[in-house]
Amino acid sequence: MRKSSIESSFFLTFPSHYAKEYLAGGLHVYLQYHGVTWDCRFGDTRGDKKLSIGWKKFAQDNDLKMGDICLFELLSNQKRTMEVYIIRLNDDN
Repeated sequence: MRKSSIESSFFLTFPSHYAKEYLAGGLHVYLQYHGVTWDCRFGDTRGDKKLSIGWKKFAQDNDLKMGDICLFELLSNQKRTMEVYIIRLNDDN
């Protein structure tokens, strides 16, 4: 994670071509992690899609830190829903 994703401004940028191809049809996207779902919303900035509203809660609820990696799997059975996998920077497992 970058500083802008987990501190102060709390946003996560998706490239516009990805969002247009896979997340079209609305402003909402749903993130799932360990059976819990967060409702987030996109904003447009210079062609990119920034996940802002709801992202802060997701980041804080899951204690995301600088250097953590989030992998997003778009679920084919649910529109604009992504399963999130978190790889912690200091994960000893």
